[in-house]
Amino acid sequence: MEAILGLDIGRSGIKAAEIVTNKNERRLENLFHYEFPIDIITKGTPEEKEAARENALKEIFAKMIVDSEVSISLAYEDIVMERLSLAVAPKDEIASMVKWELTDKLTYPVDEAQVDYVVLGKRDELGTERLNVLAFSVWRNKALKIVSDIEKFGVKVVNLQPPNLGVTHLLNLQSLIKEDEVIGVFDLGAEQFSFYIIYEGNVQFYHNVSVNGNIITKSIADYCSMSFDEAEKAKRRVGLVAVEKVSDGGGYSFINPTDKQIAYTVNSQLEKLINEVERSFKYFSFKLTLSQIKKMNRIFVLGGGANLRGLTDFIATRLYVPVEVLNPFKGLVYVIQRFDSEYLKKVSPLMANSIGACLVMSEVG
Repeated sequence: MEAILGLDIGRSGIKAAEIVTNKNERRLENLFHYEFPIDIITKGTPEEKEAARENALKEIFAKMIVDSEVSISLAYEDIVMERLSLAVAPKDEIASMVKWELTDKLTYPVDEAQVDYVVLGKRDELGTERLNVLAFSVWRNKALKIVSDIEKFGVKVVNLQPPNLGVTHLLNLQSLIKEDEVIGVFDLGAEQFSFYIIYEGNVQFYHNVSVNGNIITKSIADYCSMSFDEAEKAKRRVGLVAVEKVSDGGGYSFINPTDKQIAYTVNSQLEKLINEVERSFKYFSFKLTLSQIKKMNRIFVLGGGANLRGLTDFIATRLYVPVEVLNPFKGLVYVIQRFDSEYLKKVSPLMANSIGACLVMSEVG
């Protein structure tokens, strides 16, 4: 039996899942979702934010059912991620080549970089065989601090990984990646929106988008003259669909004009998301695959933004690709009495990165 707690620590909250694996099944034992108060997120001092994180982590580790090891889904801001083309070389030389290629992308000394990579395959460039590599780097000092901040609670950290690797593994385990399919994934968080492409079972391309959940909320606050807290609640209530009606007292009904403004603002920000995704996919198609891949077959959305009303229809209509919200609980077993089905549905897209961090460490025999 193997027990793993997958941990996803964001600026707006913490998500965690505890999964026990044996040779017959993966069993969901625990689920944690802590949202920090809006005033802590927007106005809190570094000390107050740290205290909120520590209190949440303390409660999570106190409620672990078994003696689980911890696998951490790193924040994208802590990772440098690049697709590289390298000369074919022995395996023991590739890490050094990757570090050299990443040198001008790093904001810290290259000798302090902790580097890992995935070989995606080989390609022929002008008669020369090259390796396609997806490379990752994290600042070693930052990684050690992350580990020490967690292990002071008396647990053992066994893995740190980019979120998209965990989600890719999750999709593979759920048999949702079919042969020769090109899958797009939108990871829509409060602090970061990310887009990546999965092909042949691996992440092939990754891009951080300039829009995020907090930017959308601030746009609503500015345009509709609301506080950030009010705008966040309005965004969750309206999303892209201003359909709620109110009576004018004379027997008629009309769409609330403020809701129309909210939906318009969300739509305008998400158009920027779509434009960036279209440009990113064109770059991937023409530059990296020499136009061999011309379209996405499916798109999955996850993160808090995945719950926006009307989002999946909006993306599907704009990109002409089927879109669905990722369900990370598919394939897991759990005691129904312990997990409310409506709650699971609500938090489903929020838990994908933490569950992916669990499952990348486990295999069912």
